[in-house]
Amino acid sequence: MRKAITTAVTIWLQGLRNSVLATMTSDGLPTGLPWGMPNLECNSSSTLTWQDGPSFYQFLMNVSYDDVSFNELGQLKSRDISIVNVQPSGNGPNQRKWTEVGPHN
Repeated sequence: MRKAITTAVTIWLQGLRNSVLATMTSDGLPTGLPWGMPNLECNSSSTLTWQDGPSFYQFLMNVSYDDVSFNELGQLKSRDISIVNVQPSGNGPNQRKWTEVGPHN
């Protein structure tokens, strides 16, 4: 579980880094994020759609980390999924642990 979270955060940060690097000027300074952030206000009637989300999604799809990479549809090229659920640990009625109940390839 920790490895999956670490991998997901690393991929997201690499996508963010790559999107900022795409804005670099010739002197090596980033000009900022390559997308605009929506102007959200409590009384706003504007939509909550992030117009530049698809652009950032492209940066995420181009990240490869460890054994994780994506195809042109944004799906994992190879997946090994561990199916887990929470089961009693045997150390008391309120003690639980994650238990793998089956792999899926």
